[in-house]
Amino acid sequence: MDAITDLLSRILSALRAPRSPWMDVAEAARYAHMGKDRMRALVNTGEIPSHKAPQSTNGRLVHARDVDAYLMGLPSGAKVPDGLR
Repeated sequence: MDAITDLLSRILSALRAPRSPWMDVAEAARYAHMGKDRMRALVNTGEIPSHKAPQSTNGRLVHARDVDAYLMGLPSGAKVPDGLR
């Protein structure tokens, strides 16, 4: 029983921890429920804006609001209404 309590405590702590809105391509693909290749193509064509990851030679980071905007069909960089995320 202690193991279950410990596991639940760790899960709840992780869920409460603030998350960065910045994601690498693999995280962004999972967030958007699409394949990594599709997300990479959207980043490479600029349909979803990206930024060079610090300390990386080829890694790119995307912001959750840009993925949300793409999924909602909004223009790149558009502000996504708070209640829709």
